[in-house]
Amino acid sequence: MKTSQLLMLLFAVSIFASCSRESQIENDGLTVDRVVITPTGECFSASLMAGQHMDAGTLLVTENPNGDTVVRYETSNGWTLDAVHLYYGDCAEIPTTGAGNPKIGHFPVNVELSVGTTTFEHTIESLDGSTFTGCLMAHAVVNNGEQQETAWAEGESFGGNSWAMYIEYSGCTN
Repeated sequence: MKTSQLLMLLFAVSIFASCSRESQIENDGLTVDRVVITPTGECFSASLMAGQHMDAGTLLVTENPNGDTVVRYETSNGWTLDAVHLYYGDCAEIPTTGAGNPKIGHFPVNVELSVGTTTFEHTIESLDGSTFTGCLMAHAVVNNGEQQETAWAEGESFGGNSWAMYIEYSGCTN
């Protein structure tokens, strides 16, 4: 990227976003501050349900000014995250088994976490300035010290032979 293009990008981001200086990066020999864009507000939240009936936390979805969609898992009530699996994309392309259950190991985000983790965040980057629209399937393996459970962000029933749930997300409405 040419120096003038990089400077224009940094200027535009500083005008349209709430930014902070986090660190410096080097690009084509030019050192610039890395700009961190913070979400402008909550767009959507859903309960993170462990074992179908226990409230283990919340899934929060926000958008930042450059069109990125931020998905954040937050546990509560003594639960922690052992692993997260997140699908985002076309509802018709959710990877499934022959029985119609989602293949969580084939989701775009498939992360094992350190013991005691209570939050996890993933940014769905915008390629053209528009925000993500499509299906979200947020799965987690949660632990409260006494038991480990599967958890899904509360939404529509996915069907198949499981209690998996999905959310049709169409961007912020506020």
